[in-house]
Amino acid sequence: MSKTPTYIRTIIITIVISLASIFNAVAKDAGDISAWMDNYIGQALINEPAAGVTILVGKGDDIVFTKAYGYSDLENKIPSKVETVYQIGSMTKQFTAVALLQLEEQGKLSLNDDITKYLPDYPTHGKKITIANILYHTSGIKNYIAVGYTDSRVAPGRIVNDAEYRMDLRPDEMIGFFKNEPLEFPPGTAWNYTNAGYYLAGLIIEKASGMSYSEYVENKLFAPSLMTSSYYTNFEKIISNRARGYKPKDGKLFNANAMSMTVPYAAGALSSTVEDLFKWNRIIHAGNQLLSKESYAKFITPGKLNNGQDLPISYALGIASAKRGGHMTIMHPGGINGFSSVLTYFPEQELSVIVLTNTYNKKSKSFADKVELALSAFLFDADKTDFDYR
Repeated sequence: MSKTPTYIRTIIITIVISLASIFNAVAKDAGDISAWMDNYIGQALINEPAAGVTILVGKGDDIVFTKAYGYSDLENKIPSKVETVYQIGSMTKQFTAVALLQLEEQGKLSLNDDITKYLPDYPTHGKKITIANILYHTSGIKNYIAVGYTDSRVAPGRIVNDAEYRMDLRPDEMIGFFKNEPLEFPPGTAWNYTNAGYYLAGLIIEKASGMSYSEYVENKLFAPSLMTSSYYTNFEKIISNRARGYKPKDGKLFNANAMSMTVPYAAGALSSTVEDLFKWNRIIHAGNQLLSKESYAKFITPGKLNNGQDLPISYALGIASAKRGGHMTIMHPGGINGFSSVLTYFPEQELSVIVLTNTYNKKSKSFADKVELALSAFLFDADKTDFDYR
């Protein structure tokens, strides 16, 4: 009997290794994850420091593990729960992108449209800035958090005092902080993450749909996804299980500075729970109920610059589609005063990893980033350095 050629044996071994790597992520049961998580979080909450965290791991339509640690309210010693509602910060951006893709499917706009079609008074400095540019962060519009002080009493992302920082700002006031700033680069020639673009995206949704941004998200995205504990953050409304946000300073925790949601708006004003976000992962990535297959492919496909170069972190439309440890990963973090979060989906394994925390340290890696990184590496029996995407 002839021997199997070497190159075929190599292919077979490669396939076996690849399949083993894929199924490693489902080999961990709830007990394995709980034991590892208890040990990891117990120390992490002290080292960071952090107030609380809620975590979910899902496989397909099933929740494999979900658990909460620490406190949702330190002052009143209220423990975090699976049902705790957290602000999700920039995780909001994927909802904004999906809304625009829906409106494109309905023929109400095109991502290739110039933004001045919907915002005729916005100065584009003689350049064409498309809706796609603002979603991919290739517009050249400066991030309003980076804009210096103005003549106004308050500037977004900067504290004058707590009362004014919480002050609601009209769209013309918000746009006034950045509209006259020179473009950082010609649209499509470079990439720079900017909340300003997604702020404008929210206004375009309102113009094209005839609904407020909050109404659109809650009625067209949350409701059909059965996300009953998700909100456009409203501080007047009584919301059960809402967490309070905290910031670390000199090794201690303090209440986070207040911020009106008129500042982050379509770039970061939503709140949710781990279970609701798990529903979102399933309906958007596996359900084909909110987007057509064509729109979904556009949603998760990384963008390119005008010269064909890939965008940093494989950024797509409000979400990153990057390889981590050899595994395709669709994800986006969120950070806003008092809260950090990460929503991750591994499509090959149909694996969801969701981390929501009520602490934000304004560092390149938030507490939620660190927890998600360590947990995902554990689920794949991998080294954390292989899963570090930024």
